[in-house]
Amino acid sequence: MSLLKNLKIVSTPLKLEQTPQQSRRDKLSVKLIEQMHMAQAELKGSVYERMKSVWSTDQNGDRQKVQRAAKLRKWYAKEVSGVVILRVFYGARPLELAKGKSAVEVESLEKLPAVLDTLAQAVKAGELDTEIATVAKERVPKKKVKAS
Repeated sequence: MSLLKNLKIVSTPLKLEQTPQQSRRDKLSVKLIEQMHMAQAELKGSVYERMKSVWSTDQNGDRQKVQRAAKLRKWYAKEVSGVVILRVFYGARPLELAKGKSAVEVESLEKLPAVLDTLAQAVKAGELDTEIATVAKERVPKKKVKAS
């Protein structure tokens, strides 16, 4: 018990408070990092897969949790000239990074991870907060289904 006296013991907060802006930044940052992993895997000649847990029913009718690869969509496309065009999405909608422009031109696939890292830092710094908020406001909320 004497070892615990050296630690500062505190009560656990029920929920960590986070602003909607910070929540949106975190969501977009995670997606940008995922795109970076996809680009790095493509450079190595492999495929990046993120696994997710889903409920599945087996032949006996028993439900169990299984791991399945998530469906991932690339935000970038390589043109014939070798140039890579990158669009940043929040949800299913592209973000307008500059007035009337929603894509970033990258010289080659090798430079794409660095560009994605720069975008992730910009998101964490709050440089895209107004664009994210605009797209988030346009989102149609899910309809609540009433139980009968």
